[in-house]
Amino acid sequence: MFLIGWILSKCRRFNPLFALLLMCIVYMTYQHAPESRKSVEQVSDPISKELQLLIDEQFLNIGPLQLEGHQFDLSAAGQSKLVAKVFKNKTGGTYVEAGAHNGLSESNTVYLEMALGWTGLLVEPNPEYFQNLTRLRRRTRVLNACISPSNKKNTLDIERKNMGQFLSLRDTNFQATCYPLFNILEAAGLLKLDVLFLDVDGVEKSILDGFPWHLADISMLFTECNPPGPLECEHLTDPLVQTMAKYGYKNISQIGNDVVFLKNGIEF
Repeated sequence: MFLIGWILSKCRRFNPLFALLLMCIVYMTYQHAPESRKSVEQVSDPISKELQLLIDEQFLNIGPLQLEGHQFDLSAAGQSKLVAKVFKNKTGGTYVEAGAHNGLSESNTVYLEMALGWTGLLVEPNPEYFQNLTRLRRRTRVLNACISPSNKKNTLDIERKNMGQFLSLRDTNFQATCYPLFNILEAAGLLKLDVLFLDVDGVEKSILDGFPWHLADISMLFTECNPPGPLECEHLTDPLVQTMAKYGYKNISQIGNDVVFLKNGIEF
């Protein structure tokens, strides 16, 4: 295993018993990981490998969960309950929430995690919010990054004037590294995914158009609609619906500011 080999290389100068203890911790963590996570070591794309290491670094810091008592829907407009309804209260599902903010306020995934035992990946570019998110020690993996609107890795200087592009960003200026959505899912072992929450205001269509849908299996998708000025969400819904129809998805609802899609063939 990659992680055990890495630990051994770092621990050669330490007491062998200490190295053995670390190996046991990693092994136990790995054994309790989802099956999809165990296959991640097979990725070959350099960007996916880089992301894998970033996610692993936080993955080893999971738990104990600090959200006791939050087994209720914290989402802004009942998004979590809609997911539970579509999947008939399925337990052990998977999610990716891009634009996770602090991991608690208006979270679309806390209910799924606490009430139904779901897990997955939280993606948040803002370093301050990400720090708050990791303090919660939710039973999920986390990534401090943004999603690239292209199929390339890039770095963005995020300023307050750009806050319309990423809803979770506020006043603080910072630099964010953005990765293609496909590489993020591949690195996390989540190319087969129950639900994706995409909160990256203004670039959703670019991300969706550039995603290789034939290489993934995503059952349900929430894309945020946050129109500029006096426009209503309806003005932006039609292009999204047409885009997703090309990839085999139907629009089943608009809830709050989210346009909701379900893969064709899934009953609702």
